[in-house]
Amino acid sequence: MTLPLIPTAVVGSHGKPSWWFASVKALEQGEFGPGDMDEMFDDAANTAIRDMEWAGIDIITDGEGRRLDGYVDSYYVRGGTTSRRATRPSAASRRPPAGSAS
Repeated sequence: MTLPLIPTAVVGSHGKPSWWFASVKALEQGEFGPGDMDEMFDDAANTAIRDMEWAGIDIITDGEGRRLDGYVDSYYVRGGTTSRRATRPSAASRRPPAGSAS
């Protein structure tokens, strides 16, 4: 495969769908075993790959869907960082109600 002069790539992890988190929770509660997790990891990787192919990304990855280490979450658990409320209203809160004339 020949890449363009400046190939496109994704930096960081692909977003994880709700079923990824539900599967991790099921594993933690003893409801999922290794085979279930292998299938979920394959599904997560295939989803990320499909999304990158659809977007026309040149250098495809598995989206890091197999990572369970929660390195970002550990900062919150250990008190290394704190969440803050937004200092300005979100776009959704400024949107007119559905059905109203804009």
